[in-house]
Amino acid sequence: MSPRTGLAAHRLALGLVAVLAPRFAGRLFGLDFAAHPVGAVLTRLMASRNILLGVGLLLDDSERMVRLNRAVDAIDLATVSDETRRRAIPVRATVVGGLTAGSAALLGRAAAAR
Repeated sequence: MSPRTGLAAHRLALGLVAVLAPRFAGRLFGLDFAAHPVGAVLTRLMASRNILLGVGLLLDDSERMVRLNRAVDAIDLATVSDETRRRAIPVRATVVGGLTAGSAALLGRAAAAR
């Protein structure tokens, strides 16, 4: 599997799980929907973004689409870092969010190198 296809699969898997089971996906990230009832909606918004980016990678073979995915991952990593620094998210969200965004960033980097 090419890095580009791997990145698309990563995005589609994450997105589909979060759209179909937002509370389950949120729990994986350590989110407390009892304290934040809009969490399921926000999880689905993140999911739809990932689905569209994954589909875009499969349908548009331009380097622009890889750059767009890499920019999103850089923003995600910066967001996780900032929220962690401010102690605004649980440790689990830092770990899972960092691993999720970091693995996507590495796949994006590998895809750009091809």
